Amino acid sequence: MKFDLFYTVSSEEFNHFVSNKLTKVYGVSVVDRGLLEAYEGAYNIKHRQYDALILLDYLLRNMTSEHAMWVIDSDMYYDNLNFVMGLAMYHLAGIVSTFRLDSAEMVAKECVHEAGHVLGLDHC
Repeated sequence: MKFDLFYTVSSEEFNHFVSNKLTKVYGVSVVDRGLLEAYEGAYNIKHRQYDALILLDYLLRNMTSEHAMWVIDSDMYYDNLNFVMGLAMYHLAGIVSTFRLDSAEMVAKECVHEAGHVLGLDHC
């Protein structure tokens, strides 16, 4: 099973850490697909944040493997939530924001969490 891994330029420092963690936890192969900057059409001026669902849709249109993960540096919100650190679509793709995460370990943990949803896992 393969995951495409995308990241924004300010989140590039996490790509190897995230890749290694996803491989270790789920046994998936991760293909570094490189830079994918935040889609400006997802920016909501009123919220001063990116709409995570629109970003996720943008990711779906750019992925080439069966699954994908995108690490971005921008703040995100979803639906009625003031902010989210990640969002996933079951069996397809996930997106993680580093904006509110203070370490590479936390970014990797959030990626593992969202990848779990991508692979079909629900919350406990």
